[in-house]
Amino acid sequence: MFLLLKIFIYLREANNTIFMELKDENYIINVGPGGTFQKSSKYQTTPEQIDNIFETWENAGTSNISLYFHGGLVSESEGLKIARKVAPHILKGDSFPICFVWETGLAETIISNITKLGETSFFQTVLKFLIEKVSKKVSMDIEPGRGNGQGIPKSVIEIELEKEVPFEEYDSWTGFQNSRGVSGLDALRNIDPLILEEEIQQEIQSEIEENYSLKKELEKYKVPVYDEKGTENGRGIIEGIQIAAQIGKIAYKIIRRFINRTDHGLYPTIVEEVLRKFYFAELGAWVWKSMKDKSISMWNDNAGRSNHQQFVGRYFLDKLLSYVIKNPEVKINLVGHSAGSIAICNLLKKTIVWRDQLKFNRIIFLAPACRTDVFVETVISSQDRFKSLRVFTMSDENECNDACIPFIYTRSLLYLISGILEDNGESHDVPILGLERHISFNSPYNSDAYKEVHDYLYMKDENRICYSTSLDSALEGMRTSARKHGDFDDNLETLSSISYLLRNS
Repeated sequence: MFLLLKIFIYLREANNTIFMELKDENYIINVGPGGTFQKSSKYQTTPEQIDNIFETWENAGTSNISLYFHGGLVSESEGLKIARKVAPHILKGDSFPICFVWETGLAETIISNITKLGETSFFQTVLKFLIEKVSKKVSMDIEPGRGNGQGIPKSVIEIELEKEVPFEEYDSWTGFQNSRGVSGLDALRNIDPLILEEEIQQEIQSEIEENYSLKKELEKYKVPVYDEKGTENGRGIIEGIQIAAQIGKIAYKIIRRFINRTDHGLYPTIVEEVLRKFYFAELGAWVWKSMKDKSISMWNDNAGRSNHQQFVGRYFLDKLLSYVIKNPEVKINLVGHSAGSIAICNLLKKTIVWRDQLKFNRIIFLAPACRTDVFVETVISSQDRFKSLRVFTMSDENECNDACIPFIYTRSLLYLISGILEDNGESHDVPILGLERHISFNSPYNSDAYKEVHDYLYMKDENRICYSTSLDSALEGMRTSARKHGDFDDNLETLSSISYLLRNS
């Protein structure tokens, strides 16, 4: 094995296909159910496998190691594919890869569920009604941007909903100022929120009561509704006039988001609020929560545990700590895509007691899905624990153009996380590190709550943030051309930047 490793390292740049000679168990670590070594599918990691990895490193004198974490909502098979694809680029950076396949659930679950829900007659009925009423309230018109206060006619709504990206013209990216220039919103801002809420709810309920066909349509349904936290214990079954009352509440929330400029565009915002109110449990949002729970449990202490009941991440870290103490010149890099950033943040949090012994070289985030408050708590507060940080993510314009569920949800996965999945559905527009709107310190995201993250990422001469698509003249290590959330881990420019950063650290 030692000889194979030496040959592999020597030849990696001349012929990357030599990478296939290194077996999966030498660099891929699978994290099973609950973060343990237990088997969940075809590929299983054992404690002995990790022991062998460290023994090989000890024999080879390995001094540069990179831990890679793929994104969330990824199956085992996809995680293995990603590991095999990314590892050669880490090797090009003169660093040995350790790829954690942490089976974070199936994106298909959420995407499929939202697609099915979006096609139901109840969803479509409520959606069309809210588009018409909200567009009128915020003074959108058949000609986007005119602000005549007529709203979008039913005939136009029907046509738009047949498009892969409905209402795209109405949601044209206008920068962070969100300056649509509509007088209707200016007038609404001057109304006391409590009064406005009551007025909108009464108006919506009255319109439903007076619309015989709509009223009869809604009377067909019995639907679940959730409390403000989207929790099961707040769930009840409603029908008839109760549905009308809930639609009024949704309308107010949507309009309030437009007033506060925390909307995600007309159509995505309405979709978010309808899903959060009526369909939260059916979304498969539990997949996202389970993934976050696993990103914590994989690092839990193994005291009192043995064999496959042990936590994989912690077993590896215990071995890594011993290896670093014995070989203090070793450089440890952390690279995470999307929810992989959450796993890294939790790694940093769990190892805070080792802050003097276990330090890291580079931290590289790709389209990070971690919350900004978590980033502050675990990364910014631990700047003495690592040498440098680089974040690659998309510009807000590209995020808005990355429709993760065509016809139904026309923003990126990070927008979906921010608008629906975080906080168990309790909040909307939750600040996410990978979303430019939340870190650029432009209105309305220019309060003290956003300042620390912005100042750190944009610190002069540190080059901590890189947006796609980068300019042709961008420095090495600052290049990316990913235009979709899932592109970063196979985008050649991004991967070449990672190799450069690891090689020059």
